[in-house]
Amino acid sequence: MNVSFSKPPECIFRENLPGEEHVSRPGGQWLPGAYVNPAKNCLNVNSKRSLDDTMIVWRDEGKDDLPVNKMTLEELRSEVWLVARALKDLGLERGSAIAIDMPMNVHSVVIYLAIILAGYVVVSIADSFAAREISTRIKISKAKAIFTQDLIIRGERTIPLYRNCEFTAVEQPVDAFTNILFSSGTTGEPKAIPWTHATPFKAAADAWCHTDIQKGDVVAWPTNLGWMMGPWLVYASLLNGASIALYNGSPLGSSFAKFVQCRGSGFGHRDAEWRSSSLRKISPWLDCTRPRLSSVGFLYCN
Repeated sequence: MNVSFSKPPECIFRENLPGEEHVSRPGGQWLPGAYVNPAKNCLNVNSKRSLDDTMIVWRDEGKDDLPVNKMTLEELRSEVWLVARALKDLGLERGSAIAIDMPMNVHSVVIYLAIILAGYVVVSIADSFAAREISTRIKISKAKAIFTQDLIIRGERTIPLYRNCEFTAVEQPVDAFTNILFSSGTTGEPKAIPWTHATPFKAAADAWCHTDIQKGDVVAWPTNLGWMMGPWLVYASLLNGASIALYNGSPLGSSFAKFVQCRGSGFGHRDAEWRSSSLRKISPWLDCTRPRLSSVGFLYCN
C-alpha cells in the first residue's frame, strides 16, 4: 500500500502486557506510536499511481447513453484540498465530529476524504434515514457540522429529506449596511462604497423608472457581484417581479447570444427584444426580427 507515516510506528503489533487490556484494542495495539492520515495516503502519488490515473468513475441514473464520468488523481486531490481548507476555516477543534448524510457519489467521497484529511472525525449517516433517525445520530455523535442534501432520489421517486422551513428574516434599521462595494482602484486605493438597506429599493426604482423593468421581464446583464451591477441586477429584477438570466461563461461569443435568444433557456415563450447595440454588432448571426436598440448596456425579454 506504500503507507506514508509522519511518524513511523514502533512496531507492527504490540501485545498487551498483563493488566493492560483495553476495550478498544483487545490483545494489543496495531502500529503503536505512529502518526498517519489515511486520506493523505489515498491522495499520494507513489509507485502504484500517477496524477493522471483515474481514481473515480461514475454515471448518474437516467443517463445511460452518456459516457461515464471520470476523475483523475490530480482532480480528486484538488477537490479534496478545497473542501479541507473550507473545513479548517470553520475553526473547529481537531477531532471534532462532522456528519455526512448523502448518497454514495463523487461528492460524498470528496467530502469524506476532506474531513479526515483536515483532522476531523466522520459521522456516517445513511441517506435513506428519516429526519428523526438523522437527528438521533447527530446527537449521539455530538456532530459540529453536517454535509447533507435536500432530497433523496430513488428510481423515479423524489423524497424530500427536510421540511422547507422559511427562515425568519432579520429586520434592521434602514441605515444599516447590506453590502460593501469598491471602486475600481484605477486612481489609487479602492474606495469602499457602502449600500444601506435603502439602496436596493433605489436600484429597483431606477430600473423600473429608467429601463422599464416590470413583472414578467427577463433581465440579462453580464457582470459580477464584485461590481455594483451585480447587486443591482439582483434587486432590479427580483424586486420588480422580473427574472434574472445568468450565463456561465464569456458573453462575447455566439453561445451567449444564443442563450438569450433561445426560448428554451429560461425565457419561456416570450419574444426577445434587444437593447444592446454593442451586442448586436458582435452577434450578427442572431435572428432578431424586432430589434429595439439603444445605448443601454443590457437586454431583456418581455
